[in-house]
Amino acid sequence: MILYRYIAREILLSTLTIGGVLLLIITGSRFARYLNNAAEGEIGLNVLGQLTLLYMPYAIQLILPLSFILGVMLTFSRLYMENEMAVIQSSGVGQRQLLSGVMVLSLAMALLASMCSLYITPYTQALSEEVIQTQKQRSSFELLTPGRFTHLGQQGIYAQALSDDKTQLEHVLIASVDEQGRNTLILAKKGTQQVAPQTLSRFLVLQQGHRYILPAQGQAVEALTFDQFAQRIAVFTPPSVPDEAEMLSTRNLLKRDDLAAKAQLQWRLALPLMLPVMMLIALPMSQVAPRQGRFGALLPVVMMLLVFLFGMLSLQKVINDGGWPLMPGLWILHGLFTVIGLLMCWRRGVFRAGGVRR
Repeated sequence: MILYRYIAREILLSTLTIGGVLLLIITGSRFARYLNNAAEGEIGLNVLGQLTLLYMPYAIQLILPLSFILGVMLTFSRLYMENEMAVIQSSGVGQRQLLSGVMVLSLAMALLASMCSLYITPYTQALSEEVIQTQKQRSSFELLTPGRFTHLGQQGIYAQALSDDKTQLEHVLIASVDEQGRNTLILAKKGTQQVAPQTLSRFLVLQQGHRYILPAQGQAVEALTFDQFAQRIAVFTPPSVPDEAEMLSTRNLLKRDDLAAKAQLQWRLALPLMLPVMMLIALPMSQVAPRQGRFGALLPVVMMLLVFLFGMLSLQKVINDGGWPLMPGLWILHGLFTVIGLLMCWRRGVFRAGGVRR
């Protein structure tokens, strides 16, 4: 019992260290993406932290399998390199007993990953989408800073002043490219925003201004004077069906009978179950000679894990597109890697009651 607690502690410490580093890298990359969206005027700076936190459960469910498998391999390879495994085996503990103990730990980690994939991640993704939609539906003028150019949609907008209630621009300049690829410049005394009720597209209604079309070199400039002119600044894009399925709770997914819902439910179940499957590969691959180095077998296992993970992501997309049947669906990858793991365990003597076959 003391031995299993010792191994479990070493595995969990390695998992937390690796997972923390990967989480920092992935969430930092996502934060940079949100920061770029804020610079383009799509979201406000005040929601960057909220969106990043809501993204973390999705990142954790992807990071957890990789960090745990690497933690297992680093722990067991160290035991082999420092000859601790020889002492463990000489005390009567074989690879089969160690596999059973580590498999219990992997099932506990799979349960944690399933909590993320089945409940926490759908909830946070729905909240994240709600925040983004709220940002899109609010007045775009809230994103403007008087005296500076701001990108709204495909236009660059400059306003000398903004009313106190942030509903009206004063002394507006808009630089954009029209449908024919010509540069256009619009100058107006003031402007307000309107949302089309049917399409939810946003328009900037300008008053008392001029519109100039700047053609190619050698052609005359087209000028238009207007009392009122509507310039579209954003087009509402509803989420696709697969994206909607990602935001549904597991209970609502069970009530639906469409392909996207079934594929999403299969993904939420398949992701945690890859942990015990990969354990059958990681444990025999961690058997290294003292002079071989503890990192020698990491690369093949990491590559197999990435093939497993990205294979599921790609296959889910193919299922949504109707190019692969729902059954066997993602389970074909689990079956394939289970067979590979069982063969490796048999070849390395993991299933034997004691000792390791070299």
